[in-house]
Amino acid sequence: MKMKILISLIPLCFVKGSLLFAQIIGQQNNSFEMKGTSYVLDQCTIANESYSNTSKFEIDLSCCNLKDRYNKPDSINYTNFIWLSIFSKSITDLAEGEYRYSSTAFHLRDPMTFYGTILSDNKTENITDGKITIARINDKIKVQFNLIADYGVPVKGEYSGFFSFHDRISLK
Repeated sequence: MKMKILISLIPLCFVKGSLLFAQIIGQQNNSFEMKGTSYVLDQCTIANESYSNTSKFEIDLSCCNLKDRYNKPDSINYTNFIWLSIFSKSITDLAEGEYRYSSTAFHLRDPMTFYGTILSDNKTENITDGKITIARINDKIKVQFNLIADYGVPVKGEYSGFFSFHDRISLK
């Protein structure tokens, strides 16, 4: 009898663990919406490009055949792409939390700010306002964004999942 009860709890523990993880990282809705069209995001690449005392991280959210931009730059072939240049609180770590858009020159920006561009349907648009929120759980990241692109176009979406990381920090 005790064995049956114990065995019957195993699936419940697995389900509860999955639910807990889903609550932390969120349901994966890896896409963004712009001009009434939804675009899929299936990759996230983060690069630490900090130098001296200046924090600089790049986040690339992309879909559809983005090759290795950092090791083979001439192999880029993508259709949807969000590029975020981020000023974190630290030069060694991409801080979790909310980041606000800033058009200030990079070396003059406050921590927890960003700027960037969006490519959809082979058209590039600048981000002109908005916020992003970053959360990390072990080897996964969640990036939620509510942005304004050129001509006041709203762009909203998120990416939750694995990411690749490139450390190109220069402490010179």
